[in-house]
Amino acid sequence: MAMSLGNDASIWSWSDANGRLQQNIVDNYTLHLLSDYFIIQPMVRDAKECLVIDRTSEEIQIQNILPNVDGAVRRSIHGIIGKINLISGPYLIVITSKQRIGDINGHAVYKVQTTDIIPYARNMSHLNEYQIKYNTKYLSMIELVLRTEAFYFSYSYDITHTFQRLQSSSADFYSMPLIERADQRFVWNRYLLSPFTKNRTTARFAVPLIHGFVALHTLNINGHSLTYGVISRRSTHRAGTRLFIRGIDDDGRVANYVETEQILQSDDVACSYIQ
Repeated sequence: MAMSLGNDASIWSWSDANGRLQQNIVDNYTLHLLSDYFIIQPMVRDAKECLVIDRTSEEIQIQNILPNVDGAVRRSIHGIIGKINLISGPYLIVITSKQRIGDINGHAVYKVQTTDIIPYARNMSHLNEYQIKYNTKYLSMIELVLRTEAFYFSYSYDITHTFQRLQSSSADFYSMPLIERADQRFVWNRYLLSPFTKNRTTARFAVPLIHGFVALHTLNINGHSLTYGVISRRSTHRAGTRLFIRGIDDDGRVANYVETEQILQSDDVACSYIQ
């Protein structure tokens, strides 16, 4: 089920082996930092749309023509994790480097390596000393979490769902952006991405992350390719330390639930075991 883009295909979609049109996310962007705007430009051929974020009003919109970016500071990024509000105001969190873990069904899966947290505010002059102290403290806490190296994602494969669920899904399901069709139990940046998911156009830029573990390996046995892997997805519900989170709630959600999937795939035959 490898990605196949025709000459007139959208950069945001591709057709699988069954002819189903599936949505994907662009894997490389240039972030233009201007005094009034963040402009996120997909760095792929024929890309016309760019995401524009107003640093004052926080409005997010799509523009079909790249605005004037003269004088902008440019950074290469690999996706948007989301937006978070701290004492000084909102911050944009982006992926700055990634590590390819392996492939599932021809789709690459990555681990987040480094991130950047960029303030909307131009400076901290609107804060007093006390506010600056705690804003810095909260910022360091977020940076610590993002450095755990336990966040995984894919631009074209939904790793929040099991292999079994994906195989039985409808064409309408696959036509939705990844963040919209993802299993929300396992999207760890769901809240951070909420400003970008208000419509399907901006949702194309949203990268859903899972927190857990992914290992994928491919080998050749007697001329046949064999892929085996493990995906562990930690639930976003009732996560926390054992001292504060334990047991089960009224909705049947257990503390620190993890869904683990084992995948075996050889040529056109695949199996998946969930526990």
